[in-house]
Amino acid sequence: PSEPATPTPTTEATPGDRSTAAPTEPPASTPTTVPPSPTTAAATATPVPEADGTAGFRDNLAVADQFVLNLTDLPAPPDGQAYQGWLVGDDGTTLSIGVLSLNPDGAVGLEWNSPSGENLLGRYAHFEVTLEAAEGSPSQTGQVVLAGGLGGETLAKARRTFVKNEGEPATPLDTALALGLNTQTEVAVQHVENAVNAAAIGALPEMRIHLEHVVNIIEGAAGPRFSDYDGNGVAENPGDGFGVIGYSSQIAQLLSNQQSVVTAATEVQIQGAAIQDKSLEIITLEDLATATAQLAELKAMADQLKAGPAINLYRSAQDAV
Repeated sequence: PSEPATPTPTTEATPGDRSTAAPTEPPASTPTTVPPSPTTAAATATPVPEADGTAGFRDNLAVADQFVLNLTDLPAPPDGQAYQGWLVGDDGTTLSIGVLSLNPDGAVGLEWNSPSGENLLGRYAHFEVTLEAAEGSPSQTGQVVLAGGLGGETLAKARRTFVKNEGEPATPLDTALALGLNTQTEVAVQHVENAVNAAAIGALPEMRIHLEHVVNIIEGAAGPRFSDYDGNGVAENPGDGFGVIGYSSQIAQLLSNQQSVVTAATEVQIQGAAIQDKSLEIITLEDLATATAQLAELKAMADQLKAGPAINLYRSAQDAV
């Protein structure tokens, strides 16, 4: 979504919108100042920065494969030293994200992309900034001057939404909620296109099959509108069975304290229901010309679901966690 990430106090980290690498709103969390270490002589002689800013995870080429750090009011480091950023893994291991380039006004803007496209949120929940030699260090040796991260319930929610859903209700293959939302929306749009293509060659029975698919992909197997609509005796669903509505509902429940998420999820469900209504209307048509005209409207509605409410929900969830 992105939309593909963001930390908050302690500091909270999140993923980003999946579909684009365009810049998105900065994550909402504040790094905390760490007292000087009494064991490091150079560090104890150095004032601890009173910086402010945000840190988090976004999407570049994959989900949460980018770490974003924005700081302000960071004082210049001592001569011969530089600030270096690190991601800190659940097991305490550190990964260098490089020497921070400091603007004259004390601002830092860093976007670090995983070379392997790794979902960084799945392994790293904290970050640190240390004072190191001016050329940087291959391992963390200097004083930690800033730190932040995700923990507890906030981290669990972030990972359920953007890494792996290990909570209840279970999703197919433990698919993360926001990823399932994107995937099932794309599958629904594809079957709208399949219905359009079937009508283009005059294949009304095939068109009806794909429209049934659209309704059921959006609904999910547990939903009340999941049914056999083309009359072949089987309620067909080429999706994963959880449904666009199922994923959006679970995201809204998990992040129910964030009004932007609840509002975006409601928009997904309203648009999804409208697409279902239009699909069921077209299924009953016998006139090819009329069906073709209605399918053009349906395709516009499906494209809007993907580009509007679905991506808005992804981004809202990304910001919220």
